[in-house]
Amino acid sequence: MIRIKNPDILRERVRKTEEKIKHIVNKTHNGYAWDMCPVQRAKVELLLIDRAACLDRMFLATPEEVKRFEVLNDKLLRLADEMRKRAAMLWETMIWMQKMEGFDDEYEVEGLLRVQGWDDEDEVLKLPEDDYYGSDFRFMSEVLHEMVPKSMSQAQCYCGVEPQHFERGETSPGSAFTDTMEDGKTWAEGALYHPALSHICVCHPIHDICTHNPFSIPDLLRINDFKTTVTLTIGHRERQS
Repeated sequence: MIRIKNPDILRERVRKTEEKIKHIVNKTHNGYAWDMCPVQRAKVELLLIDRAACLDRMFLATPEEVKRFEVLNDKLLRLADEMRKRAAMLWETMIWMQKMEGFDDEYEVEGLLRVQGWDDEDEVLKLPEDDYYGSDFRFMSEVLHEMVPKSMSQAQCYCGVEPQHFERGETSPGSAFTDTMEDGKTWAEGALYHPALSHICVCHPIHDICTHNPFSIPDLLRINDFKTTVTLTIGHRERQS
């Protein structure tokens, strides 16, 4: 990624881009909020991509920022690992729990790790470099999270089984709760492929946040709210005769 010595041009571009985003977000469009209008969502998405590109080119990579990146990387690795271990434990519990014949048609265990963080001072951190970047990070965090599909997660594990599998003793989840994304190779691509971060084996959740979603590295460093959930779902289906 090309980086320029004078950040003033990029800072002004960030400011103007965010002004355009706020203009769209704060208006109704044919009676609907912006996030209900495909045309306006598409406009906001392109603006967010441009904003992220500018902020990534401005990334200072101060010792404090690099340290925070390391801490976040370790945190997300730990959260994803704990999520998978808890899912495996719940699977074992499910095998031995009492079944309800006639109701239980299928069992599913799923683990999810997602970025939370909205327009809240506890969830979007204020950092010393804020003035340098010139972004309204708290406001933009809410816009960013509206753009991320609700079904998306930064890490996931899943396994399902039908009752007859219990009868045949087929209850092994196989590799469903094994992390196949972290193999010791970095997921640093795009802006994450930065000289100051080269010593870090970037985890897949960070790759997902900054590569598949319009979050810049400065946005990432200000996220202060991640949520992991592990759920057991027992499904039952019926049809009319």
